Amino acid sequence: LTLTSGGAITQSGALQVTGDSTFANTAGTNAAITLGDSNNAFNGKVTFDTDAGSAVTITDATSLELETLSAASLNVTSGGAVTDGGTLAITGATSISASGQSITLDDTASTFGSLSLTGADVAVIEADATELGTSAVSGTLAITSGGAVTDSGALTIAGATTISANGQNITLDDTASTFGSLTLTGADVAITEADATQLGSSSVTGSLSITSSGEVTDAGTLTVGGVTTISASGQNITLDDASSTFGSLSLTGENVAVTENADMELAASTISGTATFNSSGNAVSDSGTLTIGGTTTINAGTATLTLDDSSSSFADLKITGGDVYVEESGSLTASSVSATNLQLKADSGISVTSQGVENFAAQSQTGDISIVNEGGYGISTMSSLNGVSLTDESATGTISIIAKSPLTINAPINAQKGSLLLAASGNSASDDLTINSEITAASAKIYAGDSIKLETNAILNTESTELLVGTNYDSTTQIASAGSESAKFELVRGVALPANTKISGLGQAAIGFDSKARVTQASYAQMVDYFNAIESLVEETVTWDNIELLGFLPDHLSSLLAPQNTGEIETEEE
Repeated sequence: LTLTSGGAITQSGALQVTGDSTFANTAGTNAAITLGDSNNAFNGKVTFDTDAGSAVTITDATSLELETLSAASLNVTSGGAVTDGGTLAITGATSISASGQSITLDDTASTFGSLSLTGADVAVIEADATELGTSAVSGTLAITSGGAVTDSGALTIAGATTISANGQNITLDDTASTFGSLTLTGADVAITEADATQLGSSSVTGSLSITSSGEVTDAGTLTVGGVTTISASGQNITLDDASSTFGSLSLTGENVAVTENADMELAASTISGTATFNSSGNAVSDSGTLTIGGTTTINAGTATLTLDDSSSSFADLKITGGDVYVEESGSLTASSVSATNLQLKADSGISVTSQGVENFAAQSQTGDISIVNEGGYGISTMSSLNGVSLTDESATGTISIIAKSPLTINAPINAQKGSLLLAASGNSASDDLTINSEITAASAKIYAGDSIKLETNAILNTESTELLVGTNYDSTTQIASAGSESAKFELVRGVALPANTKISGLGQAAIGFDSKARVTQASYAQMVDYFNAIESLVEETVTWDNIELLGFLPDHLSSLLAPQNTGEIETEEE
């Protein structure tokens, strides 16, 4: 069928054409072609030769193949599949309805003003920017665009949605849209979905923004060059593909789990439930405030882990890293830490259970600071913090530092007006506790399963101190038990013992010293050994033979005993 007209083309009855059909009206009047009878049947190709300003409408009860066409608008209703056999250049709206049928418009030179699509599996290629109007697709939707991709209506896609706009932006922000899954290629990409969101393999060179009313998951690798923002308030977010990479992550959701195969940067995020981050052995850092209501688990392998936003808050931390620094507003609790170097900072207290730590430093304004480490470690001067301290001068909390192996104090500890508990308590005779820096507290209690040694730089700035050698301390039960039988107390020359210092071991009476290291309290057996320690040649009976004052006593024989200001001397005559 070939029809040529100088004006509009319409119909008043059904057209059934077994061969090809051509409708032409190129008189320059932009007249419309309207073939809308529902009983039309065009079994061959359909060609429209019309002015660029014409509106074209066609209904076909069978499959429809559209040949090269230039028009102002195109409205197609088909009972079968819709395909193209040439370039379609539509400056205005294109509406194609083929319910339950496929739509394939894959000529790479085609352009459309906007596209409203109803069909099963739909595939469209456009050489220019693509605007998707209200569409319902029961199968898959594939859009390949040479420009930006946007929406101007709700998209309801039951199957996979694949949008490829390499180097161009994709913005599908209608709040009523739903997708089966989303595979996206573009520059800056923003998607809003009224249901759960599943992200397939995607490559985004710029930013990725997902706003979802349901949970957000991945079904493939996500490669995002810029900021990834996912907002799913009250819903779970699970991005666990081990090959995914993100520029940075800003997350809002309930329970969140993200795996990344590169350095992980956590931007400002609000998570009401748990948070699990795995950087596949790469560094983890923050660039904004993290507010996490549940347990936060971060695995950086042996890489650096730095969360230094002072406004962040966590319920509980379980972290693995090499060099670890964490700062939190309020109090900081870390029930499981595996790290080499650990630095923690908070406002109102710190509580840590750790393993493998070699160097530790912590700072809190007030509250208590407590660390129990499985293994020996040292209190150290580190990159951000120096030793362990309460910074409020009126603080009355307790600093408790416990090692289940040797403990070395190489940097200051300051409990202000509070108390200090140090313990090196494991299962071997090497559970020594060495102090080689200043400790400050109203009171200090120091346990060692083996020996206690005060090194050259040791300063005990305390009102009362008790040193318990050969005494284990259980951090759970807070009960002491017998340690090594070969335990020693060692004091390097020049180190001063403050007043009210007592040295004892489990089951032994304490030896008391004043500020000049003079004995103020001792049992008879201890006093015998105290003097015998000066001259081993006269030692006969030993009950405290492991007091080693390392050169101190021979230089201070004149002031070994503290003077008494009162008392009586009695003599008898015979």
